[in-house]
Amino acid sequence: MWAALLAELRALVEMEAQVPVPVWEELAVRGSALVPAEMLALA
Repeated sequence: MWAALLAELRALVEMEAQVPVPVWEELAVRGSALVPAEMLALA
């Protein structure tokens, strides 16, 4: 799970280097969607 998140973060950072997109906002949106689901899956 963490490897996938890190890979996605790396991809977003590389994308940021090419195009000035709000990476941290995008990451926050994806993270807020993923984290509760992961917590429920682990619980």
